[in-house]
Amino acid sequence: MIRSSLAERIRRILRTIFPASLYSRLAAALDAWYGIRKLGFADYRKLASAAKDAPDGRWSSIRLRPLPHPIYVRPGTPDAQVVLQSFAREAYGYVVPPAPVRLIIDAGANIGDTALWYATRFPQAVVVAVEPDPDNAAVLAKNCAPYRERIHVLRAALWPTPDRSLAMAGAYTGARVRETGMEGDSACPSIDPLTILRNSGEEWIDIFKMDIEGAEESVFSGDCDVWLEKTRTISVEIHSPEAARAVFCATGRNGFKSARYRGVHFFWRSPVLST
Repeated sequence: MIRSSLAERIRRILRTIFPASLYSRLAAALDAWYGIRKLGFADYRKLASAAKDAPDGRWSSIRLRPLPHPIYVRPGTPDAQVVLQSFAREAYGYVVPPAPVRLIIDAGANIGDTALWYATRFPQAVVVAVEPDPDNAAVLAKNCAPYRERIHVLRAALWPTPDRSLAMAGAYTGARVRETGMEGDSACPSIDPLTILRNSGEEWIDIFKMDIEGAEESVFSGDCDVWLEKTRTISVEIHSPEAARAVFCATGRNGFKSARYRGVHFFWRSPVLST
């Protein structure tokens, strides 16, 4: 089963009824409520303050109730908000597989917020955190260093084929990769899902989370059946109609069911649990 979608249906109805400005204020109030309830007032206030501070090149260290070590965020960036979504709203917990969960791939790991949430939620699992942006990857490595036995960080981009040099542009939560670069783009090595699975020594990808800014179209358009048939659940943010067609076509022919929670599409083939 999956977690009841009643709250999601209500959210969609309210979004169509209320003006955008009012809906945004209500959403912010709900984020605050979740943040205070799950993290405590002091931790939530620190995250909210970091989101509003001016960027100064430094990292803020924040201790969150679920974590044994501090998490670092960059003031004035989306970092604090993504931490709130991962730990307070538990955005990626809508569909999860039953135990045992041994291998989790976090593609588009950003600063490590989802990797840390997964590591906390599934203490027996190894998380492979993949992030192409060098600035994000630096914070990711810092956040995951105390968990290096269980969270393996790769500065790479998820792609249908490994060992390509991809062009990368954008920053923060919007870093994008493509095969053909433009002036000013930086380069990033690619890695494919099957290589990650083989290197892990596991037989299954238990959870495959993707937030890869449109590259999901390429990943699901390539020779993806070979790793899809070894995957139990997928959580993916879809960034274009073309990507949606590729994702739903590939998962459909491999027998996955699907549901949507907020901005994330979930796919599963095995029994799933509610969080």
